[in-house]
Amino acid sequence: MACSIYHTIILLLLLTLTLAQVRIPITRKTHLPQPALNRRLSNRASISGSLANDLTQASYVISVKVGTPPQDIDLIVDTGSSDTWLVANTANSCTGFGLEHLNKTEILPCITPYNPHASSSMNGNITTDTFVIEYMDGRKSKGSYIADTLTLGNATVQSLQMGLASTTDVRTGTLGLGYSVNVASNTIYPNVIDELVSQKLISTRAYSLYLDSADSSTGSILFGAVDTSKFVDQEGKTTNFTSSPQAVLLDSGTSIITLPPELTSVIFKYFNAYDGTNSTGNVYLPCPLLNTSSDLTMNYLFSSSSVSATIKIPLSELIFPLSNPIYTPWPNVSMPDLPFNDDACTFGIQTGAPDYYFLGDTFLRSAYVVYDLEHNQIGIAQADFNNNSSDENIVELKAGQPAVLALSSVSTSTSSSASASASTTEVASPTSSGS
Repeated sequence: MACSIYHTIILLLLLTLTLAQVRIPITRKTHLPQPALNRRLSNRASISGSLANDLTQASYVISVKVGTPPQDIDLIVDTGSSDTWLVANTANSCTGFGLEHLNKTEILPCITPYNPHASSSMNGNITTDTFVIEYMDGRKSKGSYIADTLTLGNATVQSLQMGLASTTDVRTGTLGLGYSVNVASNTIYPNVIDELVSQKLISTRAYSLYLDSADSSTGSILFGAVDTSKFVDQEGKTTNFTSSPQAVLLDSGTSIITLPPELTSVIFKYFNAYDGTNSTGNVYLPCPLLNTSSDLTMNYLFSSSSVSATIKIPLSELIFPLSNPIYTPWPNVSMPDLPFNDDACTFGIQTGAPDYYFLGDTFLRSAYVVYDLEHNQIGIAQADFNNNSSDENIVELKAGQPAVLALSSVSTSTSSSASASASTTEVASPTSSGS
């Protein structure tokens, strides 16, 4: 997520820990297939895309085509930023300078760059604004703006304004799906969601996101539609870690959950976790928790004035072996002395600044989320890991109709104020209870 972006999805959250009533099995997929796109509905009622779980970038990637003739480009799907931008084939990371990892020791070159000179439909004279975007982890991209065609499946957006990075320390570009008011340009312009509607490719500025489990190599995104087969309703008793609601951000461009120190200190103590983020970039906890606490879930309660929904995250979605590329310790960095003798795994929750609630992929994999930018609403429900493609039930979202009506869970208004706010956190003693 870009650090300058705050006009985004804000929800009320109450964090709890409980014992789940039912353990949801997860089907393991052992290979990462190439991302693919295909149409699900006729008459351009919706656009469906497959997302690849790219472990080397700790992100979900969608494959698009840009330009004439089309160039195959992989873009990170980011619900927390608003610009679609590409890495130029002449960028520093593509021409031998190399892309350095955050610790400045691991070189990672660019992937699927875009050659503007190879596209006859590229327009490089659309604005004098400079493209500059900076992310919360310090990574930056800088360049100019261009316009070109962008194809999602069989739907082609004509003359889409996009950033073109000539200097970047990010491996690949981004498909930004936030509000256009948050674009990095000095001048607000229609982004990809706006153009999908204005060019009559979908009926409303809304999309739904399903990342599937951590073991799955793919997820899916639907523009202008909802797949009602991909979520379930669950009930259960809860015991609070927090006793007051908090404003949070749902961000697919962030790989982990980031919570304030007053909350993570309680969670880490409960799990006997060791915070080694300053030295190694990871939080560590005993791997046997996956077996001894296999029924434990971390629950997030979302509510509006009249309705609520609880998203339950199995511990298996939060604990990862060190062999996982996302959580491998930084090169040339020694493991810290840990307060436990068991094999160490890493935790998908880390500490941020006070009042800093970012729910990234380790949360979103357990949720089915509908982002309705037209009505400033979020629909959220428990993701169904048992789902398969033969069960899908895609419902087209109509113009003027709130997208969250397609969900049986919670509709929560969003805010587009300049900054996110949260009330003071009161932390309760962590206890678990049977459901």
